[in-house]
Amino acid sequence: MLLTRIELDPTKRTTIMALSNPNRFHGAIEKSRMIEGERILWRIDELGGRKYLMILSPSPTNGNFLAEQFGYPGTPPEQKSYSALLNRIKEGSVWNFRLTANPTFSSWSDRKDSQDRGKVKGEISTSVQLKWLERKAAANGFSLKPNQFGVVSSRWVTFRKRTENRKVSLTQVTYEGMLTVTNPELFKRALVDGIGRGKAYGMGMLTVVTPHV
Repeated sequence: MLLTRIELDPTKRTTIMALSNPNRFHGAIEKSRMIEGERILWRIDELGGRKYLMILSPSPTNGNFLAEQFGYPGTPPEQKSYSALLNRIKEGSVWNFRLTANPTFSSWSDRKDSQDRGKVKGEISTSVQLKWLERKAAANGFSLKPNQFGVVSSRWVTFRKRTENRKVSLTQVTYEGMLTVTNPELFKRALVDGIGRGKAYGMGMLTVVTPHV
């Protein structure tokens, strides 16, 4: 697994358009892949007033191609192996985390029958968004304490998919805080495969770093 980081040029027209329509990032990342069929996770991070495109992929992607479109041409993307991090995941280990996700629930009122899950809708209240992540934690090999994580941003992302001529609306929520690994194998799978829906549109990617003492 490889983690790639590309600094975005916020003045570039293609970047401005992609930031308002994640389907543009999705299309470009698909074109940058070297091997078809591999799951690729991505998200947009902001650090020190600068925006970055983060990509986690099993095989290298064409970072220069993406930098030409959205970043600063001639500036090579940063890239590092994910193996060292995965090898450090142990039961009971504590990590600071960031997750940009699409928390959803199934509306019972929309069900047609007992076998129907109902319409999938976005979680809009902070309290429900926090509960969504608490529910996901056990299934993904980690635990959370109520006073050690929270929502740092929440917004609706709305765009139109040209290929299907339909409007897409997703809730995009970024969580940050501290977690404890309870099942290393499940947790590693969450790091590699992501959590929740909307992965094609920059959601689901969980990253961790060692807490500062």
